[in-house]
Amino acid sequence: RTFITVVAGVVRMPRRRFFTWSGIGAVLWVTSVTLIGSFLGKSFPGLQDQLEVILPVFLAFARVPVLL
Repeated sequence: RTFITVVAGVVRMPRRRFFTWSGIGAVLWVTSVTLIGSFLGKSFPGLQDQLEVILPVFLAFARVPVLL
């Protein structure tokens, strides 16, 4: 989503088409992330208790590409 606006501008995509597909993509993204979160929450109920440990570890790994 970060780079697609530049590409759409370079190829002069009509705004209506861009906003339509961007909206569809946003709805699909939010829906899929919400459903995956719900599924994981039901499948691994103990995961919620470990969230305070898991989140900082995840954020530390997320910074590795930035540092490289």
